[in-house]
Amino acid sequence: MTTPLGIATGDEAQDKAQVEHLDGGRLEDQDEKAAITGFQSSFESKYAALNRKQTIKTFWKCIIFCMIANWAALNDGFQQQLPGNVIPLPGFVATMADTVVDGVPTISAKVLSFWGGFGTIAQLCGQAMGGPLSDRIGRKNTMILFVLLFFLGSSLEIAARDWQWWMGSQTVIKVAIGTAQSVLIVYVAEIAPFQLRGVAIAAYQLFLASGQLVGSIATQIMEVTAPGQWKPLIASEFVFTGVLCFLLPFLPESHIFYARRDDETNAKRMMTRIYGTAKDYDVDYEYAAVRNAIEAEREYNRASEGSSWTEIFKGTNLRRTIAGAIGITAQPLSGTAIVFSYSTYFFSVSGLENPFLVTVVV
Repeated sequence: MTTPLGIATGDEAQDKAQVEHLDGGRLEDQDEKAAITGFQSSFESKYAALNRKQTIKTFWKCIIFCMIANWAALNDGFQQQLPGNVIPLPGFVATMADTVVDGVPTISAKVLSFWGGFGTIAQLCGQAMGGPLSDRIGRKNTMILFVLLFFLGSSLEIAARDWQWWMGSQTVIKVAIGTAQSVLIVYVAEIAPFQLRGVAIAAYQLFLASGQLVGSIATQIMEVTAPGQWKPLIASEFVFTGVLCFLLPFLPESHIFYARRDDETNAKRMMTRIYGTAKDYDVDYEYAAVRNAIEAEREYNRASEGSSWTEIFKGTNLRRTIAGAIGITAQPLSGTAIVFSYSTYFFSVSGLENPFLVTVVV
């Protein structure tokens, strides 16, 4: 499962990303599997020896597809940051206030907790369903689904007339964000050549943070030019989602999705579209490498059928589990998810003269 920073859908998804992509890496992982299952690979991609520069030159179209997917990460960051930024705007407070303090309409701490809590749960649900859903209907179709959810959520935000309505709109947006985070990182890992997979995934994080920064800057501009207005700021979400909607038809389905379903025709068609810029590209050979890696994984899984997930809580595995979980869970359990989502509001409450500018700096 992922944090708002959006790294993965789970251990299974990352395991897939390690063995499933076109190049199959150098298939070192299969040496260990062979010791257990007796299954030994005889295939690796003909492009496994390329360095990063050569890989970019050879598979330039694939890099473009990765950047299109990462634009969705920018949209995620923008939509994740913006709702929290509008809270201190006078016009938004006047619309969503549920109480009055010293004669001034105010949004209570209870409402903020509802927004943050329900939003976090909704995002968790999106992350949980994103992986299985993309395995069932495809990576691209799942992307289309979360784009539609983004449009629906933004429409509900603009139409919101009270805090309950706003909470409902945020629930839709957070489900879309969670779904996007779960599928995008897997999609990028599957199609990126193994030499550039780390860079492509790091670019996802960069785009996500850039979207959050743009959201803070947009709020600062609105606060200076029209502090009584908040709906134009929300309407800007349609710009980023609209660009993604325009780019999405050019994005191919992951060939791994088809290869896992034994759909050789469509898998080869996607591989040619993604990697066909390589000189003398042999799609039959490269597909055989992919299938070989998938079969090696299946053999390994069959050999491990007697094991149980409870083994992560035993012996040395328990220490590894604790070490791996502490860093990931400590931050959410401390409540920082609400603080980060509503940082502008907290800076405003603390008395800072320009909370939006501080949010941009942070």
